[in-house]
Amino acid sequence: MSNSYIDGLISPSRNKRVARTVRPKASLEIGEDQATKQHLEQQRLLRAERLRKEKLRNRNISLAQSDDPLVGQAEIRRKQSVGSGNTRTISEISAMPEMEAFNNKATSAKPELTETSKPATVTSRIRRKIGDFSKRNHDDFVEPVQAFGLTRQDDFDEDFENKNELGDARFDDENLMDLSSDELFNNRKKGRKDQDSDEDDKKPKKKGFIRRHPKLTIFLILLLCGGTALYLYGDQLVAKVTGGKSNLVDLVKTVVTEKITPLKSDKQGRTNIAIFGTSGYDMAGSEGKYVHDGAQLTDSLMVMSIDQKAKNAVTMSLPRDLKVGREACYTGKINEVYVCASNNGKNEEAGAQAVMKSLGEISGLEMHYYIHVNWGSLVQIVNALGGITVTVDEDINDYYYTKVVMKAGVPTHLDGEKALGLARARHGSASGDFTRGENQQKVLVAIKNRIAEKGMDIPAMINLVNVLGDNLKTNVNIDEIKTAAKVMSDFNPANIASVPLINTPEGNLVKNASFPVGGVDISFVIPSAGVQNYTKIQQFLESKIADYSDSPATSRILALNGTDEGGIAANEKIELEKAGFRVTGTGNAPKGEYPDKVSLYMIGSKEETKKKLETYYGLTAKPASDLPKGIDTKNYDFVVIIGKPETKE
Repeated sequence: MSNSYIDGLISPSRNKRVARTVRPKASLEIGEDQATKQHLEQQRLLRAERLRKEKLRNRNISLAQSDDPLVGQAEIRRKQSVGSGNTRTISEISAMPEMEAFNNKATSAKPELTETSKPATVTSRIRRKIGDFSKRNHDDFVEPVQAFGLTRQDDFDEDFENKNELGDARFDDENLMDLSSDELFNNRKKGRKDQDSDEDDKKPKKKGFIRRHPKLTIFLILLLCGGTALYLYGDQLVAKVTGGKSNLVDLVKTVVTEKITPLKSDKQGRTNIAIFGTSGYDMAGSEGKYVHDGAQLTDSLMVMSIDQKAKNAVTMSLPRDLKVGREACYTGKINEVYVCASNNGKNEEAGAQAVMKSLGEISGLEMHYYIHVNWGSLVQIVNALGGITVTVDEDINDYYYTKVVMKAGVPTHLDGEKALGLARARHGSASGDFTRGENQQKVLVAIKNRIAEKGMDIPAMINLVNVLGDNLKTNVNIDEIKTAAKVMSDFNPANIASVPLINTPEGNLVKNASFPVGGVDISFVIPSAGVQNYTKIQQFLESKIADYSDSPATSRILALNGTDEGGIAANEKIELEKAGFRVTGTGNAPKGEYPDKVSLYMIGSKEETKKKLETYYGLTAKPASDLPKGIDTKNYDFVVIIGKPETKE
């Protein structure tokens, strides 16, 4: 028994892990009972070794300091043997006097024990001795593998040695020491799986490709489903919209990238777009349901000025009969500009540039982009959206021409046919062509709102894009389309203002007139200030843009001189404009005392500009109610009075 114990406890190899599973060699020299006892003893010793490795990691007290002198002497001899390079065999070590004395002492301590119970007694005794080992140097204590002729597996899992979740709970209970090898192995395997699962839960899970790139995934799926035909179709579609300047690859890059390309803008930070519509069924004026001889005449002309930061827009529709210069090659009306410059639609770019130039001269704005829409496609667009809802400002009874009859102030649901009729109707309303321009704006806003609220599915979106591909052209680059779509989607309809040209606070800005053309009097619309005199139109549009803008560049500041010295207000205007503010008026303040060096008054509600002015002057703006009497604040957002501080003698 003692030799068995020592042989199981000492092995020539150090710093090796205990085998995961061991199998006793078949014994032909001993009886069945003795083999069974030896097997049980081996199992207990292996479990004891695992207990030692699990609980004892640091070795603070060596065996040489043990309270048992026999054990201490055996340890000293073992170290001397190892240190000198002389490896003792198991038989030699078991024959050492100290080991024999140790075994005799252990046996004589309890003489009433039977022979079969001695291994358990000695094992328990040594287990207590092992309890004095430190955890740090536990590998100094050798393994029992070779002593019993056991087969070992070298793929022992270090996780069980270092992080056995079941170790403490299992081996702290002496009763669990009788677990079979299979049970111990299964429990250890289960513990390792639980541990791996916990570690996986702690690791941050990276989003999959589909979640990180949903738009690209949809595109790839469509591309795989449709193959080359879908790619060629999409490529042609993008080329149609952009006039051949971009392709499908450019579109995909724009969709999946996080980059936002800013739109072009003027000095005031506004993006200005020329929108015009022709009435042919397609862009080439091909024969169709809505085609007529003047298919390439622009039935609608509109200027849209967008403030990307403030998320507002101002639109102004121009009457198609407005008289312009020689760029209109027939009668001289503005609706002829496109058809003349484009050679009846054959040169899209030339026609669009001519329209942008004309609208820029009339509005006084720098045109950055154009959007050419075919009103004939409106039927398909609206039907693809499931219809739109429009509320008009005055009654319309144009049943004879367009079959449109609508009541003012009543929301009306329109399908494609009725929406087109409303966009073209200029009869049956009090203001004629001017009302038609306003209604066209309402139709466009209704389409925008419908797209935002519908949340279109992929088939409906493909249908809409297909319609637009044949009936919309623009010079907006493919990488700018993403920005434009985001800007428009963020707009609240309440922040889109329409600027009329008649019935304004300034009066009518245009009027009807008649001029002979080829010996025939032709009806025109001309500015109230005179033919091609667009000053009042530009000033009114500028004031409306300022009403909806809140930035120093679009502010309307009145600078007044409150001193006896000349040129104070003019100098202040120069300084403010250097700082980025916009001064639209100067003058003298009403007579009186202005002891403060600068007095700032806020007239409107431009909070952002107010903060910048307060920072610039280092003071707090006063309300309009504190403004001295006699100052006309119409069309101004702020009033600045330069005073003369009193000097102390």
